Amino acid sequence: MSLAGVLALLGVSQSIVVKADVNNDNNNPQADTGVTTQAGIKEQLYDNSEPELQDKTNLNPAPETKQVQTADQPSVDQDSNDASEQSSGTVANVQWNFKNKSLYVSAGDLNEISSDSNPWGTSNDYLKQNATSITIGDDGTGKTGKVVAGKSATGLFEGFKNVTAINGLSNLDVSNTDDLSNLFSDCTNLTSLDLSAMDIKKTASIDNMLGNDTNIDTLVLSPSTKLTNSGLNVGQHNETNGYMWSVKGLTPKNTSDLIALYNGASTITDTTTWHNYAPFTISVIGEDTNGKVLGSTNFYSPIDSEGKLKPDSSEFYKGLTNINSNGKVILDESGNQLVSRLYSSRITPDIWDAEKDSQGRLFLTLKYFGATSDVNKFFSRFTSNAMTTEDLSGLTYTYYLVYPAKENANSSSGSSSTNREIEGIEERVSTYAEKPEVQLYDDNGSILTDRKLSPNSDWYTDESMQLNKDKYYRVATNQWAKANDVYLYYPSASKVRVNAGTTATLVTDEGETVTDRALQPLSNWYTDKYIYINDVKYYRVATNEFVSANQVAEY
Repeated sequence: MSLAGVLALLGVSQSIVVKADVNNDNNNPQADTGVTTQAGIKEQLYDNSEPELQDKTNLNPAPETKQVQTADQPSVDQDSNDASEQSSGTVANVQWNFKNKSLYVSAGDLNEISSDSNPWGTSNDYLKQNATSITIGDDGTGKTGKVVAGKSATGLFEGFKNVTAINGLSNLDVSNTDDLSNLFSDCTNLTSLDLSAMDIKKTASIDNMLGNDTNIDTLVLSPSTKLTNSGLNVGQHNETNGYMWSVKGLTPKNTSDLIALYNGASTITDTTTWHNYAPFTISVIGEDTNGKVLGSTNFYSPIDSEGKLKPDSSEFYKGLTNINSNGKVILDESGNQLVSRLYSSRITPDIWDAEKDSQGRLFLTLKYFGATSDVNKFFSRFTSNAMTTEDLSGLTYTYYLVYPAKENANSSSGSSSTNREIEGIEERVSTYAEKPEVQLYDDNGSILTDRKLSPNSDWYTDESMQLNKDKYYRVATNQWAKANDVYLYYPSASKVRVNAGTTATLVTDEGETVTDRALQPLSNWYTDKYIYINDVKYYRVATNEFVSANQVAEY
């Protein structure tokens, strides 16, 4: 449905457009109520509070009120300490000690744990919220020994959401244990696990033992390891996104193949450390000469243990023939030229005979395409230099392929002519927080003297217009904002967690680094939208503060 139709349904006159109010007063329900002082934001970030959203979608020609609240609030995953805080206790008859956020389980014989029991007693919630590491068979003073499990140890370490490491598994004796289901499940910050010393090959049940452990990227496995029905789940780090388990000398495997390899009946003879490597990504974006996006896609190439493309990477390039509306990327079926230019950060004057456009950007002309009819070889040429000098894990190369624009009908008035192309869309745009009010234009590109959009306001748009050399988004009947004055955003109520070992940098909606604030490792944040800055995805975590998707993970 067009914007006009939506307005009609809502009973709003098409001819009335209320200017977005720059003043943030309490009498205006459409004003931005999420802005705080800089000091307030800083305190909020380091306190790991979560911005609260007002989930209201306003399709009227006024800014959406879906703004981030930055008042201090407790994080969704953090409860205040209560009376359950203790420094020692027992779990299934075995002594434990807790100090400096480390949980130590002393040597001893565990009682059998049933699926409906609570082995940690009154300290359950406190320990699972505050422990960041677990050491088995150690009392915390250096005295070590075996922890012998009974017939069932189900759920013993389940739900320790902030634990990043579990040490001393060689001290956990499960030789007579039949049920290890949910043993480590829901340890969502756990990044590595050494299962090599646990003889679980013949254990009757390991159902969901690793379920929802979505941040594991290192597993040490041995001939005595079984993963069948373990629920191993790497979250976003899966084969769909190009992540693969790799080790030197072996073919990289996706998670399903790794589980199949350790099925309790294989002939594996060695202990192996498997790493879940981020892929090498080629992002291809097709545009026409008017700047209209024709299509885009990402291609992932799994990485081996040395940061290089896996041996059968030729399969990776075959997908590059299907990224634009013509069904081809460079040449059509008859060998005719499709692409006129290619832009990429990989183009450097010292390597390529590149030219500069009017904006000073380096590009390659069609002579490079005409000389190479095989698209696989073409992109191999762009990446081969890096393949021998860089660790490609986690890297993204972005290519913009520019195609000639389709001919548009000319609308004439007197001696002047206007090239106009309008496309129906369903998108949302936002004005920049630190820039002036955004000027609006009518259908012919003429300035509307009494209409502007206030900074940091959100708008629904149902049409884009290419008018001569300028692109516009419609925000109301006969009212358009230039694409250069706004940015596209994508509503997405979610939660993100900062990667382990990463202090996440914050940037503004213009991509400027926030110099006096950052997000601590493993802190959790609520986000209401994401945007793209220089082809990189960013989540909003506070008013005009965004964090790169490369530094956090949704959970």
